[in-house]
Amino acid sequence: MQGKSWRDVTYKGKKYDLKHLHPFTFKAQINNAEVKISVAFSNHCFTDKKGEGKPLMSGRYFCEDRYQCSLELPRILQQHLINGHIIPHWDRNSNEVYYY
Repeated sequence: MQGKSWRDVTYKGKKYDLKHLHPFTFKAQINNAEVKISVAFSNHCFTDKKGEGKPLMSGRYFCEDRYQCSLELPRILQQHLINGHIIPHWDRNSNEVYYY
């Protein structure tokens, strides 16, 4: 499985566990076929460009709001991706697919 396993972040003296954003794989039934879906997360799930202090990486700062929302991402993907609640977006510039 490709993807980055994120290290915990310490921000304002508090440690934030990022294990929920490690890559994972799950199986789903689509049109009577079992498919394997691999998921990896970028740092955009817990950083933004509006932060304060020292950047964590590439000009991005830890964002507590994004971190809190990210806690639900694995569950949302596993339960709602197959039900059509996730919308794919193809970025032709980067040749990547993003899901919203």
